[in-house]
Amino acid sequence: MIRYHKSGGEQAEVGETNGLPVQVISTAPGTAAASLGKAEDAAHASGDVGVMLLAVRKDTAAALAADGDYHVVEVDASGQLRVAALVASEAHVGQVGGGLTTVSVEFTRPSDTNAYIAGDVVSNSVSATVFMAFAALARVAGGSGYIVRASLSTNKKSITPRFRVHLFNVANASLGTAIVGDNVPLVEKYADASFRMGYFDLPAMTTAADATNSDMSRAMDNTLRHPVVFAPGSTTLFALLEALDGFSPASGQLINLKLFLDCN
Repeated sequence: MIRYHKSGGEQAEVGETNGLPVQVISTAPGTAAASLGKAEDAAHASGDVGVMLLAVRKDTAAALAADGDYHVVEVDASGQLRVAALVASEAHVGQVGGGLTTVSVEFTRPSDTNAYIAGDVVSNSVSATVFMAFAALARVAGGSGYIVRASLSTNKKSITPRFRVHLFNVANASLGTAIVGDNVPLVEKYADASFRMGYFDLPAMTTAADATNSDMSRAMDNTLRHPVVFAPGSTTLFALLEALDGFSPASGQLINLKLFLDCN
């Protein structure tokens, strides 16, 4: 129940038919009794005039200053209600994690059928391997999370190799050394250690029971919890495949890797 004092001294109750009276003072801004009325938009000829809403900061009596304990509550350009004096702190407004994102990347291996041996790079080029780029995988730029699931599939059936998935938080151009081409033993350099987000191994690829009518092989791991941290300003993760077993590929074979990230 809300009551207020009327001009004659008697009390009145605020209700559906008896609103709380508000006086809008018209004194020029900057004086002791500055106007509570604020134009909707100075550039808008028919803009409405509203009354500013002040929020009182919760604080201890000893910490209260003589001034500055009120904060103006505003509606920002996106229509969201906010406190004008809100400052950065460990308090969070909005989502802070817990979302699951997934990105799938496909590449076409070179037009040859040269057999791979264990330790070879499997990529899109014999001369200039390009990392698989998982764009917009992170929830926020420079974020972090855990790879919790990965699936690898290819359009050649009845092959059984295992693959190692190497992860980076930068593209090839940012590495200190060039990545070797397809069907060449992987080379790793210590200078690139800060960009590496580690690796994980997938189980051997398999084909469905009806191998006559199936046209693909696949491998999946649903038990991963591999931490990754994205580069400042980036939401993209990069990956490179290494064969852990030898196998004979098809010319122009398609390979697809899908990652699931539990975002922080």
